[in-house]
Amino acid sequence: MIDQGRQLGPTLIAMEKQDLHFCQEDKAKLSGQNIDPGAAFSYEWTLGCLIWSDETEGGKLELSQKGDVLLAMLWKVRGLLHSGREMTAQNSKLWLAWKNAIDDGVKWIGFSRIKIDGEARELFDRCTSGEEKPPWAKRSGWGEGLTWEDVD
Repeated sequence: MIDQGRQLGPTLIAMEKQDLHFCQEDKAKLSGQNIDPGAAFSYEWTLGCLIWSDETEGGKLELSQKGDVLLAMLWKVRGLLHSGREMTAQNSKLWLAWKNAIDDGVKWIGFSRIKIDGEARELFDRCTSGEEKPPWAKRSGWGEGLTWEDVD
């Protein structure tokens, strides 16, 4: 599984719009996942989104390199939806990957988590407001006085 955010930027820039489709093997793996109502979730700081443990199969989900990037794009779009953001020229490839996955019939369990509430909403809001800091920032003192809007 790709180190979610670190490789997404350069890889996304290099990907052409016609490449934003899962291969059949990756599509089958994602479509074969089952929702675990008790799945733990955490905030992925590099992508700005929540990720549930059943979406990665506990880190055992093995997709192709391209599939890893596309899955990270789906997570990123879901994070944008959770924050109420809309498509812009800067994130149009992300939205196209989302649309392609739906149009191609990928039955990703993450599509069922477009709306969040309760503990998931509270965690997302704490992390995106700057109230909660990434673990590495707590150690380094990074971001004192900054919010995510300042660095977005």
